[in-house]
Amino acid sequence: MLITQYSTVKIVALHRKFNEVNVQRGFDRRLPQIGDLATVVEVYRSPTLGYELECSNSDGTTEWLITFSPGDAELEVVPQPDEVG
Repeated sequence: MLITQYSTVKIVALHRKFNEVNVQRGFDRRLPQIGDLATVVEVYRSPTLGYELECSNSDGTTEWLITFSPGDAELEVVPQPDEVG
């Protein structure tokens, strides 16, 4: 499936070491992990392809908000209920 704005994606593999400084400064509560579900907040096409992903916990609090390049992780689009069938 194509990754588009507002898609839900699951992190299947990580290929980048993410910066702990964001957590230390309070921008993110933790770093991305395999198995995390995230919403595609924005798709960047210029100057290169990239995705702004936001992972929230069950009460809606943002765990992390990080820009990913396509090579940073293997992402799997999670079908929405209206897409299953």
